[in-house]
Amino acid sequence: MSEVLQDGHTGSVLCVDVTHDGSKIVSGGENGELCIWNSNSSFINKVTIQDTDCTSVSTSKENEFLIYASFDDQIKIFDLRNFSEAVEDYSVNQEEINQIVVDEKEKFLAACDDSGEIKILDLKDKKVFKTLRHKHTNICASVCFRPRKPWEVVTGGLDCKLIHWDFSRPKCLNQFNMQELQNINPDGGAYMVNPPFIHNLATSVDGHYLAGALENGIVAIFDMSRKYISELFSLHAHSQGASQVHFLNESSLVSGGNDCCIVLWDLSKSNQADNTSQNGGAHSNGTSNGTSNGTSNGHSNPYEVRNENISEVCKIQEIQHTGKINWMKPFRLNGQQKLVIGDQTSNLTVLDLQGSVAGITLNTVNSHYEQPYAFIQNLIPQDCTRDIALQEFNVKPCLIEIMYTATLAFLLFFIVLTVPESDFSETESDLGKNYPALTCFMKDVTKRKKKKS
Repeated sequence: MSEVLQDGHTGSVLCVDVTHDGSKIVSGGENGELCIWNSNSSFINKVTIQDTDCTSVSTSKENEFLIYASFDDQIKIFDLRNFSEAVEDYSVNQEEINQIVVDEKEKFLAACDDSGEIKILDLKDKKVFKTLRHKHTNICASVCFRPRKPWEVVTGGLDCKLIHWDFSRPKCLNQFNMQELQNINPDGGAYMVNPPFIHNLATSVDGHYLAGALENGIVAIFDMSRKYISELFSLHAHSQGASQVHFLNESSLVSGGNDCCIVLWDLSKSNQADNTSQNGGAHSNGTSNGTSNGTSNGHSNPYEVRNENISEVCKIQEIQHTGKINWMKPFRLNGQQKLVIGDQTSNLTVLDLQGSVAGITLNTVNSHYEQPYAFIQNLIPQDCTRDIALQEFNVKPCLIEIMYTATLAFLLFFIVLTVPESDFSETESDLGKNYPALTCFMKDVTKRKKKKS
């Protein structure tokens, strides 16, 4: 089921975004047009900046009325309550901006442009904080902030490079050359002809995955669960360049491309694929240790075989669209999963994905914030002793996680000191009902007390 939003743009739609509550859609396009729509398909308002194109839009998560938009080499901030003109203007980029994004706390805005530079704006001080340069040798097409790492961004460009930055210093932490990764489809086609330009990047909500849409039709998947990014596998489905990739939740992904095809993926199924061939491609320092040939000594490349197997297992559904996809954005409205698409026409298309993703769990919450005790229980293996658990209790320096960790440590310390040995079994039973993660600790403490006695 789909709806078409029309009578807003006069040229191609280049970019789209959705407000945090899913009630409004923002789209930018050719002829400098920035349009606002209700999610129920009605047009609200439009502003036009002459002699430009609106190349990127981003909605505010902190303020429901703020819209960030780029017009050629300028960044403008609009207030929906007075949409006729921008409330703030920035002219800091040297060439046309390809994407703008804001971080989780909306303190910084990143803008990447055709010169290969990335400007980091401090939105509070209203000035350039840092400029990232001298790494991309061609157009920088996409930028995204790394979840839970407030000083890190990842960029990708038409030089086929994916670069991981710490913009506080600024410093390049590691980088990948997509031309060196082992993800060539033996069937040929777009995979063999088109270079692996990076058109779009996206991170999962929990920060575990990074996905990149490549010009050769591949969706590259990286592991971001550790300090340094590492290659996981690549997904093959598009017969032409992949232009967009977005996460629906922690492990569900949607990609779109120039083949007019939208593909739904479930990355949690990747472990079901045949992993007999170990992935020795890229290491954590961003280097690659193999060739990108389709064969090795006359045999199929095991990396390609593995990627094909994973692609087959993870692919949930393909949806054929009517045109080449310029931009898309998933969102939820009234409990329904939807996807808004901007293509080479002047119309927007809103797809209802609820029926298409029946096999994917979409009603997820951010357990790190809304279910703190569940988060801590997941960090601790339930069949471990206290020593093993403490060794594996590796919490990253996120303030909310540190608070929960300290709370748990204090609770355990209090139990060990104050609960009599005779009451330990009963206390363990009561707590175990609600907090099973504590059980392994209390069992170990009980054994230690009995040994001492």
